[in-house]
Amino acid sequence: MKRLRWLACVALLAASRTAAIQAAAGADALPLPPEALILERMQGLWEGEGTWLGAKGRGRLAITAVLEGRFTRLEYRVEGVGVEPVLRFAGDAYYAVSGGRLSGTWFDSQGNIHPLQARAADGALVVDWGPLGEPKGRTTYRRVDAVQLDVVDEAKGKDGSFREFARMRYQRK
Repeated sequence: MKRLRWLACVALLAASRTAAIQAAAGADALPLPPEALILERMQGLWEGEGTWLGAKGRGRLAITAVLEGRFTRLEYRVEGVGVEPVLRFAGDAYYAVSGGRLSGTWFDSQGNIHPLQARAADGALVVDWGPLGEPKGRTTYRRVDAVQLDVVDEAKGKDGSFREFARMRYQRK
């Protein structure tokens, strides 16, 4: 009988702890929108190469849940390869789901701060950066397979069209 009570107490304690963890993580909230699920699946460390500002580039992405899992941080680092002086750029984005949408804020080494609006498009994560409704650019993250990620950055020109300025293929580390 003592053993049965002890097992019941352990089961109750485990259930209470699981419920507390789920509540803290927001598990009782609405289901995540598709763009948030794509970002969640991209979590991890990525390193890659491609083109950046018309030259060869090397990049690094670190995508992690932060602040008790309430936000996702995307750390972006890129540098030119084979150019002197070596050009480097760094930016961090913080994303959260609010009102059923994934949005965030971008901060970078050039002093830029941009609002971010994310959406899912054909299985990719597309992030518009800049004022809502008048983006200055967009970044598209597309999984190639379980260990590869293509990232394309585009800036909006004066004529309203988007022009690519970076394209990297990342490998999961």
